[in-house]
Amino acid sequence: MEKHLEDYMWNEISYVNDEKWDTEFHKFPRDVIREMLVNGWINSPKQAHATLNKWAAKGIYSYGCCLDLGWKVKKEGAIC
Repeated sequence: MEKHLEDYMWNEISYVNDEKWDTEFHKFPRDVIREMLVNGWINSPKQAHATLNKWAAKGIYSYGCCLDLGWKVKKEGAIC
């Protein structure tokens, strides 16, 4: 996925403990991916899933049982 689209998706997802969590402003990655598909920015959710997997491998994204229902996490000492 193109860098500007990764940045967009990152900025739309909340940290699990920030002020946007559990409010009308929080979007799950699934919602952002659907929006990106509708707007024609990506051709397949697989593009976004690859990005989510990349973030999970870096330790800056976590999820429970569904990759696209996760949240950003702050790595110790990292500025995200």
